[in-house]
Amino acid sequence: MAGHDWLDRDAPLNHLSAKAAVGDNLTLAASTGELAYRVDSVTTYSKAGLKDSTIWQVVPNRLVLISCYTDDPWGTNVVVVASPDPSIPLR
Repeated sequence: MAGHDWLDRDAPLNHLSAKAAVGDNLTLAASTGELAYRVDSVTTYSKAGLKDSTIWQVVPNRLVLISCYTDDPWGTNVVVVASPDPSIPLR
């Protein structure tokens, strides 16, 4: 999933780079219910380097969130990778 981080405006992934941390829990609301994930990594990439990174590899059930990096929205992206958390029951 990709979205924008927009300073001083409401945007889907505002402040993702400032708030996401390894081990955090995420909940994804889907039409079939809520899915629980745990953050595996938070990485920054230059915008030019993102296209060649390994995050584009298909990994079943993995959640990847991509947004602008808050401190450098024009040159850097933040990528949060999360895996399903089996310790949290689905709702």
